[in-house]
Amino acid sequence: MLMVMKAAAARNYAVFLSLIVGAPLIITILIGPRSPYSIITFLIILDIVIAISMAATYLRYRTLANTYYRGVLDFYSQKPVDLNGRRVAILVVSYNEDPLMVAQNALVSSLSVGPENVYVLDDSTDPTIVTRLKLIAERTGFNYVHRDNRRGYKAGAINDWLRAYGDKYDYAMILDADQMLLPGVIGRLLKFFDDDRVAFVQIPQYYSNTRTWIGMSSWIQQLPFLRVVMRARDVQRSPFMLGSGTLFKIRPLLEVGGFNEDTVTEDIYTSLELLERGYYGRYIDVPALWSGEPPQSYTAYWVQQSRWSLGGFQLLPRLLNASIVLTQFWDYLNGVLYWFKVSILALAEVVAPVLFIFLNAYYFRYAQLFFIIYIPIFFFLLYNYLLSMKRYKYGLRAFLAHYSLQSIDSFPTTLSFLTWITGRKRPFKVTPKGGGTRTPIRLILPTLIIIGLLLAASILGIMKLLEGANFWYRVAVAVNLFWALWLLTGYGIGLFLIVGGEAPSRMRRTWKQKYMPELFEVSPLVHYAVELETAISHYDEGLAVKLGSDDPRVQLIRESSRESVGHAKVYAQIADTLGIARWSSYSPVLTSFLDTVMRRVSESEAKCLSDSSKGLDSSCLLIDEELMMRMVAQLVKEVLGDSLTEEMIERLDRIIDEETEHFYAKLYLINALQGEPGPIALETKGNK
Repeated sequence: MLMVMKAAAARNYAVFLSLIVGAPLIITILIGPRSPYSIITFLIILDIVIAISMAATYLRYRTLANTYYRGVLDFYSQKPVDLNGRRVAILVVSYNEDPLMVAQNALVSSLSVGPENVYVLDDSTDPTIVTRLKLIAERTGFNYVHRDNRRGYKAGAINDWLRAYGDKYDYAMILDADQMLLPGVIGRLLKFFDDDRVAFVQIPQYYSNTRTWIGMSSWIQQLPFLRVVMRARDVQRSPFMLGSGTLFKIRPLLEVGGFNEDTVTEDIYTSLELLERGYYGRYIDVPALWSGEPPQSYTAYWVQQSRWSLGGFQLLPRLLNASIVLTQFWDYLNGVLYWFKVSILALAEVVAPVLFIFLNAYYFRYAQLFFIIYIPIFFFLLYNYLLSMKRYKYGLRAFLAHYSLQSIDSFPTTLSFLTWITGRKRPFKVTPKGGGTRTPIRLILPTLIIIGLLLAASILGIMKLLEGANFWYRVAVAVNLFWALWLLTGYGIGLFLIVGGEAPSRMRRTWKQKYMPELFEVSPLVHYAVELETAISHYDEGLAVKLGSDDPRVQLIRESSRESVGHAKVYAQIADTLGIARWSSYSPVLTSFLDTVMRRVSESEAKCLSDSSKGLDSSCLLIDEELMMRMVAQLVKEVLGDSLTEEMIERLDRIIDEETEHFYAKLYLINALQGEPGPIALETKGNK
């Protein structure tokens, strides 16, 4: 066994060093100048070698991705809900996140496994958030687990849960605080564990709230990875966990000691360790996660990409010593090479044409080589990329958004590269959610400097092109000018993405995720929402009448009742507009959920509105129903949005805001009734 491990490591080092050092160094000696500029030659050749190897791999991925659909068909052939007695937990991982978002995620997750099997693993340091989540957990039944330390960050929180609760379950699913799971999915995913070697099943992440240019471009940037790369890796049995939307089998995870806590991307690192044990994962590309929050600003994108790239660099030493088959090693290595390509090598791409145009720095020994090396490779890579994504409506506009976002990605990823090379420690940072789109000038400054350099080089290059007499010199100038202009386009559009703010709704709808009715039939939910909102309105009005007081707190309940009537009218209008049949069939999971909400309202009426009741009690305030109805509005908008008018979508947005107000108003009342003035204050639309 030891000999096999040593042989695999020797093979891994040989492949890596020949690609990163050997081939670029030999080519540099052959065509590079005998001058200090040879370092630029080496970096450019390394950049080209990596680009060609990644393109060749991508061509292979495209072929494999086209054979992928068996896995998706297997998913849809399963029964919607069938846990077969298998014990499944859902882990919602949170750190200083909006309590409303976390609680709603937990409640939606409870539709799949029951609230008693949902655990919010919270490392929040904000006492207000901790107090609110504790209170909501008490009212709604999910488990709230708070740590006073952040040992191991996300990986540490999951490992602590494994030690405390792992023996109670066979499987667990990880969700980020901003993502919700469509009901009925887990029962279908469990079928893939019939193969004992499968340690986890990964479903794709999704960004639904792509309101800004950065947010929309971040989603576009994910599409080639999710639609081509991960599909192909599933065929080759080398997909890795993505950190969220991962359903894993607990026993194999315990065999490798849980999630690795020494890296900021514990998901990929742990996937590699599972591969070494003979396990593998499956990637099932179905739209089962919704309501994900992308980085909406360049600041948030910077944080996200810094963490992901640092994790990629940290993986390299472990990968080189991994005892896995060659195809799996190559798949993982390509992921690491990507971060080299978009970081230090991306900046070398900028330096090279600027040096040539300003200083006549021949980083290739012969002028002819500028044309021979750059132009054919550039157009081959562009054509290959666009062709592979054609079936996903990924045209030139999407490519430019992707490329431009990748251009401005070079700064945070280069800093991560330097952090890794120098061995410095960097704390785990969660990608900021929501917030404004303004970016500090210190983060924009590198982009402005590069744009200035490329613009100056382009102007000077045009002048040299017009003045030059030697044919091959003019060719070399033309190639470097073309490259500078292409880079200028990328960084220029990247600057627009940073400062552009809100993206047009029409463009956002173009890239919106599509849902198949076989997975989730939401249309009947509209009719049921009419009944639920009507019942909740009658209940709140009855509660307000029984209290019969001018107390402002009672007025909050009365206002909630009036607005619920308006919500019922909106849902009725949507059902009428879309011609949704009243008694069409729908998911048994949804049936159970909706019946549970209605039953809770009826039970509360009997308890709190009867003549024998003793007035307002905290249990009479149905805050979880407000969260569930907020989720209903979000789900109707998410799944049926393509069929709704802008006006209808705006009205659903208003319902979401009002349900949020109802939730916080009732949370405020509960806190006041329990005599805890403390950190929970009444929230309004302007203060959420």
